[in-house]
Amino acid sequence: MVFDFSKLKLKDSPVLILETLSGKKLQPLGFATNITPHLMYNEVSTIEFSYPKTVDGTPTPHYDDLVGWNVIEWKDLGKFILVDPQTTYADGHEIKSCQAYSLEFEWVMKQIVLPEGVYNFWNPVAPDDTILGIIMDAVPSWKLGTVDGSLVGVYRSFDEQSNNLYDFVKSTLQESINCIFEFDTLTRTVNVRDVSSRVAIKPVYLSAKNLLKEINLEEDSQNIATCVDVTGADGVNIMSVNPTGLNTLYNLDYFMTPTHFSQSVIQKWNSWKTSYENNRQYYYDLSIERDLQTAKLLAENAHLVLLNENLKDLEQQQTAVIESDDDNEFKDDQLADLNEQIEAKKAEVAEQQAKVDAAQADIDEITSQLETINKNLLPQNNFTEDEWALIQRYIKEDAISDSTFVYPAVQSYNTADERYPLENAQCNIGPAEGMPADAPGIQVTKIFHPYFEDKVMYSIEGGYLTLDNISSNIISGSYERKNDGSCVLSFYLGEGTIGDRKIKSGSVAISGTSTAPIDDTVPDPDTPDSVAYGTTIQFTVSDAYVYVTENLTVFQQRSVEWDLLEWGEDTLNKLAYPTYTFDIDSANFLTIDDFEYFRKNLELGAKCYLELAPGKVLNPILIGVQCSYSDLSELVLEFSDSFLSSDLTFQMKDLLEDAISMGKRVDYSKNTYSSFVNSGASSTVRDFITQSLDAARNNIVTSTDQAITWTGNGLRFRKWNSDHTDYEPEQMWAINNQLVFSDDNFNSVKTALGKILVGDAWMYGISAEALLGRFIAGNNLYIVSEKVDGQGNAVFRVDGEGAQLHNAVFDVFNGSNTQLSINPYFGIAIGKYPVFTDNGDEGYQVNEENAVFWVDLDGNLHIKGTLEAADGYFTGIVQAEDFRDLEGNSMMNGDYQFNPDYLNLLGLTVYGPGGDIVFSVNGQGEVYIKGEIEMDGGHISWDNVNSDPAVEDALNAAEDAENAADSAANDVRALANGTYPSGTFISGTAIYSPQLLFGNYGNYGTIEAGTGYNGVSTTQLIVIHGDHGLRIEAVGGGIALEASGDVWVGCGLSVQGGTFSVGSGGGFRVECSGQFTSTLSVSGNATFNNNLYARTISLPSISDLYDYLIGLRDRISALESGS
Repeated sequence: MVFDFSKLKLKDSPVLILETLSGKKLQPLGFATNITPHLMYNEVSTIEFSYPKTVDGTPTPHYDDLVGWNVIEWKDLGKFILVDPQTTYADGHEIKSCQAYSLEFEWVMKQIVLPEGVYNFWNPVAPDDTILGIIMDAVPSWKLGTVDGSLVGVYRSFDEQSNNLYDFVKSTLQESINCIFEFDTLTRTVNVRDVSSRVAIKPVYLSAKNLLKEINLEEDSQNIATCVDVTGADGVNIMSVNPTGLNTLYNLDYFMTPTHFSQSVIQKWNSWKTSYENNRQYYYDLSIERDLQTAKLLAENAHLVLLNENLKDLEQQQTAVIESDDDNEFKDDQLADLNEQIEAKKAEVAEQQAKVDAAQADIDEITSQLETINKNLLPQNNFTEDEWALIQRYIKEDAISDSTFVYPAVQSYNTADERYPLENAQCNIGPAEGMPADAPGIQVTKIFHPYFEDKVMYSIEGGYLTLDNISSNIISGSYERKNDGSCVLSFYLGEGTIGDRKIKSGSVAISGTSTAPIDDTVPDPDTPDSVAYGTTIQFTVSDAYVYVTENLTVFQQRSVEWDLLEWGEDTLNKLAYPTYTFDIDSANFLTIDDFEYFRKNLELGAKCYLELAPGKVLNPILIGVQCSYSDLSELVLEFSDSFLSSDLTFQMKDLLEDAISMGKRVDYSKNTYSSFVNSGASSTVRDFITQSLDAARNNIVTSTDQAITWTGNGLRFRKWNSDHTDYEPEQMWAINNQLVFSDDNFNSVKTALGKILVGDAWMYGISAEALLGRFIAGNNLYIVSEKVDGQGNAVFRVDGEGAQLHNAVFDVFNGSNTQLSINPYFGIAIGKYPVFTDNGDEGYQVNEENAVFWVDLDGNLHIKGTLEAADGYFTGIVQAEDFRDLEGNSMMNGDYQFNPDYLNLLGLTVYGPGGDIVFSVNGQGEVYIKGEIEMDGGHISWDNVNSDPAVEDALNAAEDAENAADSAANDVRALANGTYPSGTFISGTAIYSPQLLFGNYGNYGTIEAGTGYNGVSTTQLIVIHGDHGLRIEAVGGGIALEASGDVWVGCGLSVQGGTFSVGSGGGFRVECSGQFTSTLSVSGNATFNNNLYARTISLPSISDLYDYLIGLRDRISALESGS
């Protein structure tokens, strides 16, 4: 993602704007919280936030528009697509948790369908059929920005692709082209960078002295490899281009120190390395030279085959003339003319054969030189036996493979090789028409080497070829011209035309002579004696023969192998050293004013300075930044965090190793370098057909001693045996409606073409032991096997009714060893091979460990995966460990019973042991119960039991009884706790009543409330009243009358025995009928602390009287004094 950190201000609240995919702005999201962006360079970036439905009770606008596939614009910084917001409900509040992916995520929803073939990655002049052109057509709302010039004219071969666009770009295209797509989401612009391009270093310096809190460094030496076996796909290897002649590469540099080896061994190792490097390019040049000579041999041999065909044609005409019955002068003249043509053609054949032999001799000479280099550079041949034994201890072997290195092959059945002569044809190699002279993606390399003193040699990568009727893009090619003018060219072509025919790819080999080439090459400043570079070359070709094919050539194979060698060396250079990874903890300098300069210069995909330790400064590539507006102290910087002990540099292509694709993920190589082709293997069927036809053709061209007779019996083709005494048994015979073949002098027929007997009918066709073809079509098809089963049925049969297998097993396999088997002895099974085991007489048995699905002949179905169905019908038992709802929640409890929430029944019937219904509920809610109802708590509510009046009365009576019982229960509870509001009752501790009656029917006295007077409230007074007097008697003790107010006694008070005391709360009076006329008689002690009111006081003695009077005096004095 392209992101401008100079516009990022974490101290200010971010401005998020909700809009549609069409760009219509809906609402600023001012209430967003917990905003956390995670910005990535080569992956989809994300931004997360929370948004409330209401704020202070007021709905937030456009809350319901926070849904998937609407767009969040982070103002002036980037755009993101909302994906599956989550809604949570807590404490009465509704909040959406939102996550949005950077805008390029919409590429996931686009599909790319790419037919198999070779494609140009980008051509700005003719973009339509390029990979980038096809991609941009799929996303018309995006525009193409800058494309590195080194990516122009880069060709790759792809298998058929049908994938989502983002996945194709990230997991296939970036790796095979070695590029990175950059997405500017604000302007919907995509830029493409070459991973080998220079990466800018930004002035951002991080160290423990300024911002870094902690740096962790970890070494990985367990995965060191010093010897690797290098392979591509389908047998591609490096043996033909590796100077050692091996398929292995060595790198012991990490261990070649005095700590491990003697100085002598180290010097020998370094000497071997130097020899290897010095011969590496030379060895490849030799191999290319051999391939050029092979191409020349191919072209010369093609011409030789054509000349032999012409010669055989003349000889056949000669034979026909000789065997004719004519005997005249015309025959002699005709024969003489043919003889003259034959001799001239033989001379041409001999001359051409010499060219073929010379080309083969050149190949043999080069092969000898290659073998000498192999012998000299074999590692063990450069050390003593003991030294090599010691080195073996440090050889840590491994194997590396990249399946993208594939020999290109053609799958079409309608291509044909072409061979034709060429005279005075101008050859132009350079930019295509309309392209500037310095157009990127073209390199013409002129090679200088002592071996090539008598010749000039060029290597071509990219560009455009025009030669005679050939106009095509060049993927790679080579051109060699000797000092005598002879030349050979070999090209691997991309899309173009040959004559009137369009090609996706092909190969051209040309052998002949050419004028001296004119080029614009300039010697390389670093190696001026080795190579020169340019973009154009022109020359004229004459006396040449052209061989054009859309099939694989040796030159194409070698190109793939050379790329594989370079990839292997580059990979081994990494594996041969320990690797180190690091992570850092940094302060958030994006919020620190003193480091604003760092923030403004920070850039995703660019390098910065990172000081691990004093004197050790790395330049890692920044690939990710994560921060949070909720915690401004939080900052996570993500770097390309792996480096070698031998190389502290970081490369853009290392980022490809960690690329992750969105949507459906595809399998791709873990390594970062790919070859220039990736087109799958050759068609086995086509190879088989071509091999058969070529063998037949070669047999015709090279045949001799043919005997052809034409009589009334037809045309017979035979061959004389070695001594010309008889014919070979293999013969051909043609009559008016048949062409037949025999291998036993026609004692039997092996093949017949024409009118043949099929069953009981004659028809035209072919009867043969083998039938090969690229296309078989007809109104009827009938194929049967010779083998039959026990009932005489053909084991295999295909006819108009369909395909049939009798007593045969039908197996289908894929590349990952998965087997689908239809077995008439057992059933159907799918799984890892083998899904069935043949137990001989016991028959077939399913291999339950391997099979994931099988159906036996009894209809029993076994599935180890998930069963998905729209509906179904079962007549037997369904048994399962669990049943789940649509959200995956279990519908059963731990006792294998359905939870009540999942029971939605229209009725329920329960049967008793005897089969009788004991309980049922129908869909209308009607209940039938046979038995008793027992309840432990709860209640039953009835809306309507029955319309019977008796039942209604009974229900009313029951309700009244229930109410009465409830009222009685409440009264009992009030009686028990003393809160009974009225009436008479006895609680557990007291007797409650407004009036208590004593004697017979209350005639002797009462205790009642509410009869007070003289200022005493009736609700506060309890009166003991006796109709015949009241006597309070205490045996063995006294009676105390005490009140907070006055105590009075009406109609006399008599206290006998004990002490009568009136407390300090008030006075004491004795009255009768409202007058103080009663007599107070004290026969014992009487103590009055307050007032004493009495008409008559009776005391038992003088002393008592004295005491009383003294007290009365004191009381009067007190009254007088007002105290």
